[in-house]
Amino acid sequence: MEISPRARSVAILSLIASRFAYAFNWYDVGPVQVQIAQGYHTGLAEVSWALVLFLMGVGLFQIPAGLLAHRWGPRTVSLWGLGLMGLSVVGGALSPWFPLFLAMRFLVGVGAALFFSPAIALIAQYYPNTGRGFAVGIFNGAFNMGAGVAVFAAAVLVGYIGWEWTLIAGGILILALVAENLFTLPTLPEPSHASSEMARDAREVLSSGALWALALGLVGFWTVSFAVPQYLVPFLESARGFAAPSAGALDLVMVMTAFVGGPIGGVLVERTRHPRWLLVVPTLVVAALTAAISLSPTLLLWPLAVGFGVLNGVVFAVLYVAVTRMPHFRRGSLALAIGLVNGVQVFLGSLLLLVGAYFFFGAGAYVAGWYYLGAVAAVTLALLAWGSALPERPAAAAGRRGPTGDPGTGPDSPA
Repeated sequence: MEISPRARSVAILSLIASRFAYAFNWYDVGPVQVQIAQGYHTGLAEVSWALVLFLMGVGLFQIPAGLLAHRWGPRTVSLWGLGLMGLSVVGGALSPWFPLFLAMRFLVGVGAALFFSPAIALIAQYYPNTGRGFAVGIFNGAFNMGAGVAVFAAAVLVGYIGWEWTLIAGGILILALVAENLFTLPTLPEPSHASSEMARDAREVLSSGALWALALGLVGFWTVSFAVPQYLVPFLESARGFAAPSAGALDLVMVMTAFVGGPIGGVLVERTRHPRWLLVVPTLVVAALTAAISLSPTLLLWPLAVGFGVLNGVVFAVLYVAVTRMPHFRRGSLALAIGLVNGVQVFLGSLLLLVGAYFFFGAGAYVAGWYYLGAVAAVTLALLAWGSALPERPAAAAGRRGPTGDPGTGPDSPA
């Protein structure tokens, strides 16, 4: 079934808006942790479990999200995920007991997992031939836009409407987009899979050396991309004497410039025969920039933040487009493949983050912390060598072409 260019454009705009709101609800808890602690008469250490449980929900349910998308289709599952996310955000903000609040934040993470990989699989369906790289790049870059807005908006809103309504506002935004997506996301026919077929496809994905190479090789990069924006502001304020607005502005630049890198990476990966180098080189540069944070003069921190942000967007876009271009997975397996990669990175990356927080950042040893993160990104990158089956540019796979001439559109392909 072919959808019109106009319907495709409306659909991708809806998904981009949803990705923005999704990211907003990732980052809006951080700026209001003090107020949450006061509201529940508990400490900041206890409130930090809201972040940990959220990431656990995100990481643990990536693979189940892929399996559900295989059975029910990516459109249905992504909408389920957004709905669960929005309802859990609102439910958590209205929770009278702190343990219930924590449980709701875990469910927010589960909803986020159900949305992410099925949404990318849906984009691959909407763009079976050309334009997929740019669309995935913009979609992924919208995460950084939402994160940047959340950090500032939550910090401002909490002083006017309190932490509960600050979180509720994000939940309402997601629920409004669920209703909008119901009307704007085209419904494509989904193949029916027997249990035996689903089991076979799951084994194929979970045993793929190329996928595990992508997942493990970029675990360190994922850790850096999440940790550096979290710890940059306290480092700048305590070690460099930055005022809070200046430190926040630098952090905002670092987060939001990834929106520029997303479409750049998406376009480049569709035009190169060797996407591995679009992962290796930018990741090594990001590792070097991270290690250099403590050594950089103040004026150089601004271009460092821009370079870090742009390359961060490039790598994530290349990563997810590369997965969609693997021609040996069946169409229904794509969400599971993306879920495997993202789930491994979130789960293991969170553990690496906890190590850094315990030994370095929590103790105020920022210089050693930046070196640790840079080393983690560079060392784990060596595992990409395992992925000898990483996809070549479509033209290099002429023997696997589908009926449209694109190797990504054959009957057993992800598109």
